[in-house]
Amino acid sequence: MKTKTIAARTKCIVAALILSMSIGVMPVYAVQPVQETNVAVEQSQDSVEEKAAAYFANFPEDKHVVSAADFLKMVENKENICVLDIRSAEDYAAGHIQGAINVPYGVDIAEALDKIPDDVEVLVYCYSGQTASQTVALLNLAGKNAYNVSGGFTGISKEEAAAENGKFNLSAEQVKQAIADDEIYLVDLRSENDYLKSHIAGATRNIPFGKGMEKALAKLPTDKPIVFQCYSGQTASQTVAIARMMGFEAYNLSGGMGAKDGSGWLGAGYAVVKYTTQQFLNEKVDRYFANLPENKNQVSAADFLNAVAEGEDAVVLDIRSAEDYAAGHVKGAINVPYGVDVAEALEKIPNDRTVYVYCYSGQTASQTVFLLHLAGKQAINVSGGFDKGISGEEAAKELMTTEAAAFGEETYAVDADIQTAVENYYKAVAAEKDYAKNNISPKQLKELMDAGSEDICIVDLRSAEDYAAGHIEGAINLPYGKGMEENFDILPTDKTLILQCYSGQTASQTTAALRVKGYRAYNLSGGMGAEGGSGWLGAGYTLVK
Repeated sequence: MKTKTIAARTKCIVAALILSMSIGVMPVYAVQPVQETNVAVEQSQDSVEEKAAAYFANFPEDKHVVSAADFLKMVENKENICVLDIRSAEDYAAGHIQGAINVPYGVDIAEALDKIPDDVEVLVYCYSGQTASQTVALLNLAGKNAYNVSGGFTGISKEEAAAENGKFNLSAEQVKQAIADDEIYLVDLRSENDYLKSHIAGATRNIPFGKGMEKALAKLPTDKPIVFQCYSGQTASQTVAIARMMGFEAYNLSGGMGAKDGSGWLGAGYAVVKYTTQQFLNEKVDRYFANLPENKNQVSAADFLNAVAEGEDAVVLDIRSAEDYAAGHVKGAINVPYGVDVAEALEKIPNDRTVYVYCYSGQTASQTVFLLHLAGKQAINVSGGFDKGISGEEAAKELMTTEAAAFGEETYAVDADIQTAVENYYKAVAAEKDYAKNNISPKQLKELMDAGSEDICIVDLRSAEDYAAGHIEGAINLPYGKGMEENFDILPTDKTLILQCYSGQTASQTTAALRVKGYRAYNLSGGMGAEGGSGWLGAGYTLVK
């Protein structure tokens, strides 16, 4: 009984929102469509909000969009689909896709919900794709398997496309004025890379459209209307529909970013904020640390081996030499030797799965993990690497092999500027004569200190407490972790940075990041280490307080 009540409530609110689109007002969710207790109302409303959030949590790769070409093939092949033409009855009568049913955008869609099938794909087209995007989102919430036909009805005139305005769409001119008057929040839904390279000055928030974006949407402020902007206005229209289900007063920037001599913001001749390649890379580095997870993108050797044993759908990269890989490696691991080979393999490494990376001790893998994140990969370093982590685990014995593994045929696009940055990083490593793989030994550092070198700055990345208990003479403290980018300004730009942590792994990650930002930085091999072991203390050197 409760399930039916919630389902009915969801359907009613979807219908109310569709109805509101035709008159430009928000639906009043408090209106009771059926007799039910206050508890039932609260449960139903909570369910609707959960459904709205789940829309993006379970978002498919195709983003509920099909190209016009693929759509026409489906029609030509007479596939078992339902086609909705949501343009006006007049335009539908003048010509439409064969088999399409006319359900004009607005009240008619609300009234047709019971007639639209749940068991076949529902293809929806409008004029330009924007109101169809809103409709598709709502139909999916109502239990339909709906897709938007990208670009809408083919061959439409500019006047027909303009008919989309006024349905929760704002023109570029309206948005520009609203930004100037500080009346809206503008949210850019394009990819993070595109946003960081250029965006509308008023777009202070970037929430890339796709799976998982519901978490960021839930955190948006509610004291002003929110305007969503994408590339052409279609994915923003989907977002508007869902955001309104979540209770936001949301609008779409008609035409999106658009293009010069075309539609949208650029078509209206308005300027955008542009960044240089180095500024773009600096922002990517800062975002990495601003969003650093609790595990610091590291996993223990034991947990890694357990994931392999359980058959986790992940990618494993062994970045040791080809010779050591051939002598024995973890089952399923693909050999991509540290260096330029990593840069060349970027397009083959998946973006949508966890990528475990191991080297010998964890230090070069840490550098690589950062660079992979820069390129959009979900990379994690196996702490201790093969020699100091994996090989010491009992579980490793059953998971070793000499059989080589390889990447699949699928490729993943990599931003050109990031591709170049990763290539340049490894080329610089190969050209380095004094400090192999961007690592400096404790002995080399001690020699520089004894010589009174004023060209170096030692940066201790351990906690403030451990730094206070004892540190290398002259070292400054910059604790590693989420938010550390806010303190990068304490780092001198005219000196060589020697980064030191506990074991060399987080310092290696930071070394790669700072080098991308333009610093000359090296990792202290083995970190602080321990007496009788590796690192600074292992070499027998002293500390000061």
